[in-house]
Amino acid sequence: RQEQAVKLPLGGLLSALGAAALLAAVLALLAELLRGILLLLLRRSFRRADALERAKRAEKVLFALLTAKGMQAGLGWNTEQLDAWLAETFPKVQPGEYTRVCELLEKSVYGDIPPEIYEERTIFALLRKLRGLPAGSGFRAQLRSRYGWIPAAVR
Repeated sequence: RQEQAVKLPLGGLLSALGAAALLAAVLALLAELLRGILLLLLRRSFRRADALERAKRAEKVLFALLTAKGMQAGLGWNTEQLDAWLAETFPKVQPGEYTRVCELLEKSVYGDIPPEIYEERTIFALLRKLRGLPAGSGFRAQLRSRYGWIPAAVR
Protein backbone atom coordinates (compact mmCIF):
# COMPACT_ATOMS: atom_id res chain seq x y z
CA ARG A 1 0.00 0.00 0.00
CA GLN A 2 2.85 2.38 0.63
CA GLU A 3 4.09 1.78 -2.91
CA GLN A 4 0.69 2.81 -4.28
CA ALA A 5 0.71 5.98 -2.20
CA VAL A 6 4.10 6.92 -3.64
CA LYS A 7 3.15 6.11 -7.24
CA LEU A 8 -0.17 7.95 -7.12
CA PRO A 9 1.26 11.49 -6.70
CA LEU A 10 3.90 10.73 -9.34
CA GLY A 11 1.18 9.55 -11.72
CA GLY A 12 -0.82 12.72 -11.06
CA LEU A 13 2.27 14.82 -11.75
CA LEU A 14 2.89 13.01 -15.02
CA SER A 15 -0.75 13.49 -16.01
CA ALA A 16 -0.51 17.22 -15.28
CA LEU A 17 2.72 17.50 -17.31
CA GLY A 18 1.10 15.60 -20.18
CA ALA A 19 -1.92 17.88 -20.11
CA ALA A 20 0.33 20.96 -20.07
CA ALA A 21 2.33 19.61 -23.02
CA LEU A 22 -0.87 18.90 -24.93
CA LEU A 23 -2.18 22.40 -24.20
CA ALA A 24 1.12 23.95 -25.36
CA ALA A 25 0.99 21.91 -28.58
CA VAL A 26 -2.61 22.98 -29.27
CA LEU A 27 -1.76 26.64 -28.62
CA ALA A 28 1.27 26.43 -30.93
CA LEU A 29 -0.89 24.85 -33.61
CA LEU A 30 -3.50 27.60 -33.27
CA ALA A 31 -0.81 30.31 -33.40
CA GLU A 32 0.61 28.82 -36.60
CA LEU A 33 -2.86 28.54 -38.11
CA LEU A 34 -3.62 32.18 -37.31
CA ARG A 35 -0.21 33.23 -38.64
CA GLY A 36 -0.85 31.34 -41.87
CA ILE A 37 -4.25 32.95 -42.35
CA LEU A 38 -2.86 36.45 -41.71
CA LEU A 39 0.05 35.88 -44.10
CA LEU A 40 -2.37 34.65 -46.74
CA LEU A 41 -4.47 37.81 -46.31
CA LEU A 42 -1.34 39.96 -46.46
CA ARG A 43 -0.14 38.29 -49.68
CA ARG A 44 -3.59 38.64 -51.22
CA SER A 45 -3.71 42.36 -50.38
CA PHE A 46 -0.27 42.85 -51.95
CA ARG A 47 -1.32 41.05 -55.13
CA ARG A 48 -4.47 43.13 -55.53
CA ALA A 49 -2.80 46.48 -54.88
CA ASP A 50 -1.16 48.75 -57.42
CA ALA A 51 2.55 49.64 -57.20
CA LEU A 52 2.00 52.73 -55.04
CA GLU A 53 -0.22 50.89 -52.56
CA ARG A 54 2.27 47.97 -52.42
CA ALA A 55 5.03 50.41 -51.51
CA LYS A 56 2.91 51.93 -48.73
CA ARG A 57 2.11 48.47 -47.40
CA ALA A 58 5.77 47.47 -47.66
CA GLU A 59 6.61 50.43 -45.43
CA LYS A 60 4.22 49.13 -42.77
CA VAL A 61 5.70 45.63 -43.02
CA LEU A 62 9.28 46.94 -42.84
CA PHE A 63 8.74 48.94 -39.69
CA ALA A 64 6.60 46.21 -38.11
CA LEU A 65 9.49 43.78 -38.69
CA LEU A 66 12.01 46.19 -37.20
CA THR A 67 9.77 46.90 -34.20
CA ALA A 68 9.38 43.15 -33.61
CA LYS A 69 13.19 42.93 -33.56
CA GLY A 70 13.33 45.64 -30.90
CA MET A 71 14.33 48.57 -33.13
CA GLN A 72 12.26 51.74 -33.31
CA ALA A 73 12.42 53.18 -36.80
CA GLY A 74 10.63 55.45 -39.20
CA LEU A 75 11.18 56.97 -42.61
CA GLY A 76 13.91 59.57 -42.41
CA TRP A 77 14.60 58.90 -38.74
CA ASN A 78 17.83 57.31 -37.49
CA THR A 79 18.46 55.85 -40.94
CA GLU A 80 22.27 55.77 -40.97
CA GLN A 81 22.58 54.18 -37.51
CA LEU A 82 19.93 51.59 -38.28
CA ASP A 83 21.54 50.84 -41.64
CA ALA A 84 24.86 50.16 -39.92
CA TRP A 85 23.19 47.99 -37.26
CA LEU A 86 21.31 45.95 -39.89
CA ALA A 87 24.45 45.39 -41.98
CA GLU A 88 26.32 44.30 -38.85
CA THR A 89 23.54 42.11 -37.42
CA PHE A 90 22.17 40.47 -40.57
CA PRO A 91 24.93 39.05 -42.78
CA LYS A 92 22.78 39.15 -45.94
CA VAL A 93 22.00 42.88 -45.60
CA GLN A 94 24.58 45.03 -47.36
CA PRO A 95 25.66 48.43 -46.01
CA GLY A 96 23.50 51.15 -47.56
CA GLU A 97 20.69 48.75 -48.50
CA TYR A 98 18.33 49.97 -45.77
CA THR A 99 19.10 53.60 -46.65
CA ARG A 100 18.30 52.93 -50.31
CA VAL A 101 15.00 51.22 -49.43
CA CYS A 102 14.05 54.14 -47.17
CA GLU A 103 14.72 56.58 -50.03
CA LEU A 104 12.50 54.53 -52.35
CA LEU A 105 9.74 54.33 -49.75
CA GLU A 106 9.93 58.06 -49.02
CA LYS A 107 9.48 58.75 -52.72
CA SER A 108 6.37 56.59 -52.78
CA VAL A 109 4.85 57.42 -49.39
CA TYR A 110 5.49 61.16 -49.31
CA GLY A 111 5.65 61.93 -53.03
CA ASP A 112 2.92 59.55 -54.24
CA ILE A 113 5.28 58.34 -56.99
CA PRO A 114 4.90 54.61 -57.62
CA PRO A 115 8.18 52.68 -57.57
CA GLU A 116 9.52 51.11 -60.75
CA ILE A 117 9.56 47.31 -60.95
CA TYR A 118 13.29 47.11 -60.14
CA GLU A 119 12.75 49.42 -57.15
CA GLU A 120 9.99 47.16 -55.85
CA ARG A 121 12.35 44.20 -56.13
CA THR A 122 14.90 46.11 -54.03
CA ILE A 123 12.30 46.82 -51.35
CA PHE A 124 11.01 43.25 -51.19
CA ALA A 125 14.53 41.79 -51.22
CA LEU A 126 15.29 43.67 -48.00
CA LEU A 127 12.02 42.52 -46.44
CA ARG A 128 12.92 38.89 -47.19
CA LYS A 129 16.36 39.35 -45.65
CA LEU A 130 14.89 40.81 -42.46
CA ARG A 131 12.46 37.94 -41.88
CA GLY A 132 15.31 35.85 -40.45
CA LEU A 133 16.99 36.27 -37.09
CA PRO A 134 20.59 37.03 -36.21
CA ALA A 135 22.59 34.20 -34.67
CA GLY A 136 22.25 33.84 -30.92
CA SER A 137 18.72 35.22 -30.66
CA GLY A 138 16.80 34.04 -27.63
CA PHE A 139 13.49 32.22 -27.59
CA ARG A 140 11.47 35.38 -26.87
CA ALA A 141 13.14 37.18 -29.78
CA GLN A 142 12.33 34.23 -32.04
CA LEU A 143 8.67 34.32 -31.02
CA ARG A 144 8.47 38.09 -31.43
CA SER A 145 10.14 37.87 -34.83
CA ARG A 146 7.85 35.07 -36.00
CA TYR A 147 4.52 36.39 -34.73
CA GLY A 148 4.90 39.95 -33.43
CA TRP A 149 5.11 41.87 -36.69
CA ILE A 150 2.13 40.32 -38.49
CA PRO A 151 -0.78 42.12 -36.76
CA ALA A 152 0.82 45.53 -37.34
CA ALA A 153 1.51 44.68 -40.98
CA VAL A 154 -2.02 43.47 -41.70
CA ARG A 155 -3.76 46.60 -40.32
